[in-house]
Amino acid sequence: MNTIEQLDERIAQLTELVKTGSEAIKNMGTALKAAEEERDRLADQRREQEPKFERVGKYEKYYSILFDGAAMTCQERDNGQNSFDDTNNFESNNYFKTVQRAENVADKINFLLKLERLHDTFCPDYKPNWNSGERKYYVFYGHNSECYSVGSVGNVEYETNVFSPTLEIAKKVCDVLNKELEEKK
Repeated sequence: MNTIEQLDERIAQLTELVKTGSEAIKNMGTALKAAEEERDRLADQRREQEPKFERVGKYEKYYSILFDGAAMTCQERDNGQNSFDDTNNFESNNYFKTVQRAENVADKINFLLKLERLHDTFCPDYKPNWNSGERKYYVFYGHNSECYSVGSVGNVEYETNVFSPTLEIAKKVCDVLNKELEEKK
């Protein structure tokens, strides 16, 4: 059995441990707060360093895509504020610093519209069910084979692809596109 003196000594030890533990917890809290502040500072610094797409300077040229797919030369204006057209083009992502880039994007948009038209021709009511696990078929261009081929996915959506419900329909789309390629040669 413990004596009162032994218990008093044990209580003193435990009190010292609590004091030391409290100081350690306080020190850990201070270190944690410093680490969080440093992390936030570095995250802010990283965000500041990330590249941002900027508008061209006042009265400089930029390019925009017209409805017919042509690249149009534009010029930033200044009427005390940026013009409505320039601001609208920039905010709708129809703002390119070179004619080549505008033409490249216009070609991609035109091709996507062609795929959508073929989708509406061959399977107008099809909308992929991404929760079903069933295969969905899409068309891609193989640069090594220099032709369009069919790929498939189950639950992974490539947002810029147009999907078909069957392999047969996707092959029909490939046939149309490959025929157009042959006619261009």
